[in-house]
Amino acid sequence: MMFGWKITLIEAKKIIDLCIKNKIKFFDTSPSYGNGLSEIICGEILKSFKRKQFELSTKFSLKNKKIKVAESIKSSMNKSLERLQTHYLDYFVLHHSVSLKKLRKVVKTIKELKRKKKIKSFILSNPSNALLKQIPKDLPILKQIDGFQFKHNILFKNDNIFKILKFKKFKLISYSPLAEGLLTGKYLKKTKFGRIVEATKKKNYYKSLLSKKNKIIITKLYNACNKNFYDLTRKSYRFLLKDYRISNILIGVSSFGQLSKNISIINKIN
Repeated sequence: MMFGWKITLIEAKKIIDLCIKNKIKFFDTSPSYGNGLSEIICGEILKSFKRKQFELSTKFSLKNKKIKVAESIKSSMNKSLERLQTHYLDYFVLHHSVSLKKLRKVVKTIKELKRKKKIKSFILSNPSNALLKQIPKDLPILKQIDGFQFKHNILFKNDNIFKILKFKKFKLISYSPLAEGLLTGKYLKKTKFGRIVEATKKKNYYKSLLSKKNKIIITKLYNACNKNFYDLTRKSYRFLLKDYRISNILIGVSSFGQLSKNISIINKIN
């Protein structure tokens, strides 16, 4: 479960309760989601459950060049632990790609935090292709990285990430299984609603998602599914769930109803 911030505490509790009930125990958040509010909400709700009932994943960034790497990582982790009301993190994710030189500094601190049992696994999010090629050649880095978090779905396939599995059994965590709603087919209709439509006014990234090329691909997928009496959302989840290389799939939802619908679809996949 990828946990955002644009929902009420009551709605968030309903969502988490439904997750636990359906044996969904992986919760992904970040200090950057609502300036820490997402972590606070997660911590407040999850404290009522036994710690072994769920896994927590949060992130850190190294974009502030004025702060030393070790200091930045430890500060971010301690603040996250406080907001999440826990004494350790199951997954600690570097939220962006970095140079090999900087990654060497990162893993030194990560090794220390693992030794102190503050974190269990170190994950690198969206590594560059250049970095993916360099990592296997650096044994200290290879040893400390436990997995990768990356965007992967029927529309945006990231096959390069799988090549690194021949060097080590990494945990692979994919996000955006429905391409931010595109693979539900709802944006094929002329609608004024939806997060992506609203965001196109502000960011070119979202404009590219709704490009003519993507619409053509999605239309073909959508029509093929309809022809075979199959659901595009279901097909999109099946694409990921049937891939044994993927450890976890992050599902981002904004309401209890949306989560309930997605769980219902996933449960029908065989």
